Amino acid sequence: MLPVRKILVPTDFSEPAKEGFHKACRIAEHFGAELLVVYVNPRVPIIPAGNGAVTFNVEGYQEEVRQISKRNLEDFIVAQQTAAVAITPFIREGEVAEEIVRTAEENHADLIVIATHGYSGWKKFLLGSVTERVIRIATMPVLTIREPEE
Repeated sequence: MLPVRKILVPTDFSEPAKEGFHKACRIAEHFGAELLVVYVNPRVPIIPAGNGAVTFNVEGYQEEVRQISKRNLEDFIVAQQTAAVAITPFIREGEVAEEIVRTAEENHADLIVIATHGYSGWKKFLLGSVTERVIRIATMPVLTIREPEE
């Protein structure tokens, strides 16, 4: 079996992400591994404004989003932690899948545990699949956790 010392688990605070976090906690507890939890804020697109346009403080907005995300991630960890494991939170900004993999690589994660919403058809086409992209670009094993059945 692979040595598992660090497990990265991304979250978007959804129900599937909670299930992924719970499973990652159990795996981390089993291996005595550290859990790295990451939330990625997508970048705010900056669109050039024409004459008479209202200005928007993008930097101020992004900083506020970072602070809210940090609080939400801390609350998520406290509410969802199911095992006595060391947890390190990360807030990133950018393309979600790329930032998940970058965080895993920079922190030498041995495994990524990621939940999937199980979208198919038009929903997958419209919303894309972060999980699918992570699987394609990750340099370490990726364990996918399906959304729990109702």
